[in-house]
Amino acid sequence: MSDPERIVSITQVGHDASERAMTGLGMRLVRETVNPAGGRRVRVFELAPDQYVTTTR
Repeated sequence: MSDPERIVSITQVGHDASERAMTGLGMRLVRETVNPAGGRRVRVFELAPDQYVTTTR
């Protein structure tokens, strides 16, 4: 199994606790957009492969 290209997380704008958790994990804000399913503003964070460690089982 190959390593993921990146890890992505999405949260609603204004959900500060989630954003703190994501940035605490080293994720960076990529963009802000609108969720087409509900029309709410969301922020997209990502963690690139060089930012995380993988292990093999």
